[in-house]
Order: sequence, then structure tokens, then C-alpha cells
Amino acid sequence: MLISRFRDFQKICIEKADDIIRLSNVSWNNIDFSQNEPEIIRQYLINRNVGIDFLNQALASTLSMGGFRVKFGSVFIHQRPRITRISGDQCEIGDMLVIFSFLINQNIH
Repeated sequence: MLISRFRDFQKICIEKADDIIRLSNVSWNNIDFSQNEPEIIRQYLINRNVGIDFLNQALASTLSMGGFRVKFGSVFIHQRPRITRISGDQCEIGDMLVIFSFLINQNIH
């Protein structure tokens, strides 16, 4: 059943691919790119009517069909976690954490 439901959701995403791409691009509108990188990411993750908030307003409803409910969330993780390379240099893994949870009957798979 899990594979079947996942394939059902995959079909929805394929059918809505153009909307996913378009709305994902629009979600960056009104972000002030003159700011530094952490501020740009912070704006995307927490400001109203852009970024994650926009995705929840516009894209989540587009993908919430066939018994699925989509919700976007965010975690601002600037400079964390960090990894140490073999050379001893450190770098951050990234500024945005994206989590995809697949639930069936309130159980995460």
C-alpha cells in the first residue's frame, strides 16, 4: 500500500510539474537579494507572502489532492550543522533544511 500511495503522489507531482516549477520560482519574488546570504535565506523562510509562506498559500493547495495534504515548513540552520573535511577545513552543510514527510493514516513513512 505504501508504494502504491507514494506512486499516486508522484503522479500528482508529475502532472503539476509546471505549476511546481513556476510557483517555486515566484516564491523568490520580493526577496531582497542585495542582503547577505543568511538574510536572504531568513527572508525566504520566515517572511510573510514570500518563500515558505507563499508555497503554503499557492503550491500546497495545488498538490493537496487525491487524499494528500501538503504543508511546507522551514528551519533556519545557518552555519549548522558543520562538517570537517579530511584537510581539517570546516564548512556548513547548508542554510535551508527541507523535510519531506509522507504520512498515511497519520503515520510517517
